[in-house]
Amino acid sequence: MTSRTIRFRSSFWTRASKRIRSRSAEGRVTAIEEIAELMAFIVSPAARWMTGSALRMDGGEVKSI
Repeated sequence: MTSRTIRFRSSFWTRASKRIRSRSAEGRVTAIEEIAELMAFIVSPAARWMTGSALRMDGGEVKSI
């Protein structure tokens, strides 16, 4: 990988991250640990009555239901 490619990828992710944060009500990108917590809940006995659900983890990007 060239230094030019590395700079492009870094620049791309910096811009994408800023765009995601600007859309989020939380003003940040979701942490991997937060996704892991949801996955742990889904496979736990506490979620046994959940069927056919779509869980959105978008930090409040969608403003309405």
